[in-house]
Formats: sequence, C-alpha cells, structure tokens
Amino acid sequence: MGYKLRYLGIIVIVSILVYVNILKNAFVSDDIPAIVTNPKISQVFPVTNLESLTHTLNYREGRLNPLVYHLTNIILHLLNSVIVFLFLSL
Repeated sequence: MGYKLRYLGIIVIVSILVYVNILKNAFVSDDIPAIVTNPKISQVFPVTNLESLTHTLNYREGRLNPLVYHLTNIILHLLNSVIVFLFLSL
C-alpha cells in the first residue's frame, strides 16, 4: 500500500507541474466557439454532455475567466490520471 501512495503522489505532482503553466493563458482555438461566443453556456439547461455541463458550471462560477476553466481542466486531468493508475494497479 505504501508504494501506491508514493506513486499517487508522483502522479499528482507531475500532473500539476505539467499543466500549471496554462493557468495564466487566455482562451484559444476551440475555446472561442465552445465558451466565449456560445450563447448556451450561460444556461443551466439543456446540458447535453459532460463538456457542456463543465462549461456551464465554470461559467456560473467565473463567467468568462479563463483561470476557472483551466483549473477545472487540471483537476479533471489529475482525476483521470489517478483513476487510470488505480485501475491498472488492481
């Protein structure tokens, strides 16, 4: 069990270090139509998939502040990495 905690710690640290540089960036590329110019983003419903749900929740929390969206993406990448590690370690 101890080695799993060490590996999980490494995964968390590496995930944060890899993605932390995006926190100060603006919206780019596909962010513009998906977030900035998307009129549905300010509505709670209809939410059709996980992406529109996270965009809507991020909009409610930070409007068009890219930091909120980027931070959510880091957290989702981190959770996915941990889930994959736990699945592979079974």
